[in-house]
Amino acid sequence: MFLKKLDDLDKTLMPNQPKISIPILRRIYLKMLYGIKFNAIKVHSDKTIIDGHHRYISSVIAGLELERVPSQKPSFQNRDGVNVIEWKNVEFADVDWDKPEEIEILNKVDAKYNNVSLEEVKRIIEEK
Repeated sequence: MFLKKLDDLDKTLMPNQPKISIPILRRIYLKMLYGIKFNAIKVHSDKTIIDGHHRYISSVIAGLELERVPSQKPSFQNRDGVNVIEWKNVEFADVDWDKPEEIEILNKVDAKYNNVSLEEVKRIIEEK
């Protein structure tokens, strides 16, 4: 489903991250469908996503729009500055980069940010 929606991405924003984790996309997407809110994505002045690739893609798939805030500090860059990649060259990996303890921390942050219980957030991402 995520790969099919890639064509729907807002082409005015470009990635600078060469790989995306499908399991992370899934967790964020499920939370978004439930109504969990997330921080804004950070975008460089040249419309390159600096922070928030997974949130951005998940929001597009969920049909939601995230706030965008300016950022000058790229997370991945080459010698010339921001490393812009074409969406067609981004690798979508079926590998979960988050360890269970990291997922727990992220769930706690999301629960607190949205004023819901941790158990509710866990239930959301465990639904199939």
